Amino acid sequence: MAEIEAARQGHRGADLGGADLGGADLRCADLRDANLRYADLGGAELGGADLRGADLGGADLRCANLRGADFRYANLRGANLWDADLRDADLRDADPILSVTGLPSGHAILTPTVSGWALRVGCWTGTIDGLRTLIAQDDGWPEAEGDQIAVRRPMLAALADMCEVWAADRQWALDAVIEKWGHSDGGAA
Repeated sequence: MAEIEAARQGHRGADLGGADLGGADLRCADLRDANLRYADLGGAELGGADLRGADLGGADLRCANLRGADFRYANLRGANLWDADLRDADLRDADPILSVTGLPSGHAILTPTVSGWALRVGCWTGTIDGLRTLIAQDDGWPEAEGDQIAVRRPMLAALADMCEVWAADRQWALDAVIEKWGHSDGGAA
């Protein structure tokens, strides 16, 4: 409980490395430059939290609510972001996350997970190959139809190309997540 209260108080540069913060309510907490290496933040409420410059290397963020959190310049190497909600999160210069804004389909986020690279574009989630499958279709698009599909298709194709290059250049990030957290089927790497 003391660790959760310390995190809730939000002391810039706080040392919470290895802390058990699973399920904690840390909405809007000021955790700038905090050491959260290997912290258990699984299922934590971190919506709107300020995590600029925080070290979250190896942290467990599975199923965490990270909506609107500020991760600028944060270290997320080896962090487990499986099923985390990163909608509207500011991931500029967060390592090793790709964040693309300004798309008509919404904010795009590519993150390494135990089952491979996970891609979210607006309300759609899947893989890079899954995005290519969607792009090839003329129906079944979430929140787009007709002329909207024709407008979005080339931008999403360019996004898929960029994601493939990004992922290939950062294979080390995917390997680190799988080594730390195992495969999504529950087996060890």
